[in-house]
Amino acid sequence: MESLANRFGASAVEISWARLVSHVVSPPIVWALLAFPIAAYDGTQDAALWALLYSTLVCLVPSLYIIWSVRRGTIRDVHMHARHERIRPFVVTIAGAGLALALLVGLNA
Repeated sequence: MESLANRFGASAVEISWARLVSHVVSPPIVWALLAFPIAAYDGTQDAALWALLYSTLVCLVPSLYIIWSVRRGTIRDVHMHARHERIRPFVVTIAGAGLALALLVGLNA
């Protein structure tokens, strides 16, 4: 089987660069970072805490779960090309988002 780099006519360095960019601009990272400027727009001191809570439950926890699953071997890689690998991370993400929503509403964020 030919390598991914040979199949697409790209060098291994280009593939690695593409994967790095893919990880950096992934939705969990982007939304975790955007939570803080959005919170700063509110102007209250508590807003940064709400952004931290949101970022932790909606972005960090699911990302850590995916990394843990890859290391454990239940997921082949973080991009989860196989559909069956996406179910548990999706459930963890939905649970984190639901918990974040409940906490933010309950604490009058």
